[in-house]
Amino acid sequence: MNPLAGNDVSLKEHALPINNNNSLQEAGYDEHKLREEYTERAKAIKDEGLQRIKDGEDEEKVARWANDERNKLKVEYLMKTPEDLRNLIFKYNRKRGKTTKWGTLKYEELKAKGKTDLQIIESAARPQPSAKDVAENIYKELGEESLIVLNKYKMLS
Repeated sequence: MNPLAGNDVSLKEHALPINNNNSLQEAGYDEHKLREEYTERAKAIKDEGLQRIKDGEDEEKVARWANDERNKLKVEYLMKTPEDLRNLIFKYNRKRGKTTKWGTLKYEELKAKGKTDLQIIESAARPQPSAKDVAENIYKELGEESLIVLNKYKMLS
């Protein structure tokens, strides 16, 4: 089941092939560069959303757009993540109660949690700050079973 059905997201084009013996950097995966790109693009969603509201567009419409754009962005960057690490992230998301393995939430789910349209737009620009923070959160949630993959990519050092 594609959580972004109906959207023009081609997941295969974003996948990064690597072999199981590589570090992220050896595989051509520059975590800092990708994290920086991801963060900039997430902030751009918020900035565009706030500008659209300033220009008179309906807040709910903009919030739905911002949520959809952030969800597509999450999937795009997860597909740039090596498969074993991506599968660990999926497990982490399931354990945290996310409704999709991608960690995406639909607009209606956010509203049901009491989020306002403006909070949904603002949250589009708040990814976890670094891959190390992501790794630490995964380790806290999944424990020892996550260490093989996290250490393989030197994410906790």
